[in-house]
Amino acid sequence: MTTTGVAQKWLIWVDDQPKTTEMARDELKKNGIQAEAVESTKQVEDLFANPPKDKKFDLLVSDMRRGLNKREGLDFFKKIKGQSSYPPRLIFAPKSLLQPVENEIQELQQSDKQFLGAFSAREPFFAKIFEVMR
Repeated sequence: MTTTGVAQKWLIWVDDQPKTTEMARDELKKNGIQAEAVESTKQVEDLFANPPKDKKFDLLVSDMRRGLNKREGLDFFKKIKGQSSYPPRLIFAPKSLLQPVENEIQELQQSDKQFLGAFSAREPFFAKIFEVMR
């Protein structure tokens, strides 16, 4: 809770190179959204296994590639498909990583109401975040 009594909005952003998302996370903060940066799927799983008492995560954002796995974000979201213990989820990645798995992304979006899609362009990505976090 903030001093005004309004609950703070939080998202988790998983990217093995958190420096690359620092500016985007700062932009979110300017708009009243706090972003917890984690570097691995394991860290996300640990956070949800032992959730912090002072934060309720409203959204999970993932980079597509982590380490040598070019599809780690998609693989993780397929793994947690349908699990309500995780909040709505988005992938943000370069178009070159999203295009080869476009059909899988569409299938996941159709079969898992928690998966909100994948974005390569900053503007629609932020619009979706703000829509979800309202």
